[in-house]
Amino acid sequence: MPKYKVIFNDDMQDEVFETEEDADEYGLYLQSCARSGAETLHLSNPGDNDYDEDDYEPPEYRIVEIDDEDDD
Repeated sequence: MPKYKVIFNDDMQDEVFETEEDADEYGLYLQSCARSGAETLHLSNPGDNDYDEDDYEPPEYRIVEIDDEDDD
């Protein structure tokens, strides 16, 4: 049975998902965290951390199917 991982911002995440939908949900969660982080950094130091809510582009993610070697 296939398993899935998320590659976020060119880094493969450690979490393994049973379904592609679960992996997609996690990717969306990571995008949400990135947006919150960008906003927080901007609020703490706007001169060094530009953030425009309307123009913000979250980091991309993709879902990859992995071989599950533990299935017999």
